[in-house]
Amino acid sequence: MYSCRFVKGSVVYGRKKNRTAIEGQATGATVFRLPVDARFAIARRLQLTARAERSNVAVEGGSATGLAAFELTDGRGAGTSYLWGGTLQYTINAFLRASATYDGRAPAEAPTLHRADVGHGGVLRWCHPLAGATLLHWSLPIFPVPHPST
Repeated sequence: MYSCRFVKGSVVYGRKKNRTAIEGQATGATVFRLPVDARFAIARRLQLTARAERSNVAVEGGSATGLAAFELTDGRGAGTSYLWGGTLQYTINAFLRASATYDGRAPAEAPTLHRADVGHGGVLRWCHPLAGATLLHWSLPIFPVPHPST
């Protein structure tokens, strides 16, 4: 039985200007994004969250490099790029949960990157006579997949 589900999408449009541009540098950028998010929960124990985004960035003026390119393009670079990912979380009991996360991106002018993590975590609860109830949250990866840049 589905206890919760939703799908949310939006359109994001923005224009940025490089006020410190010198000759030959980018003077601005137009960013157009289409993000979509979805969440499903089954019987309050299993949750699936998925997200995807298509973005198109047009750089105006000269070429954009370094920090200027990152700022003008919201970290995406010029051209059409894609982001996607998902998280699966299973609640074992009131104190333990397991999770798996996957993220991917396909920049316009770079190789596609994939990243996945599997982990577990929980909440440790105890009562101290003077402090009352105390919560300690913890999370540990089981099999982390290193990011290609590390």
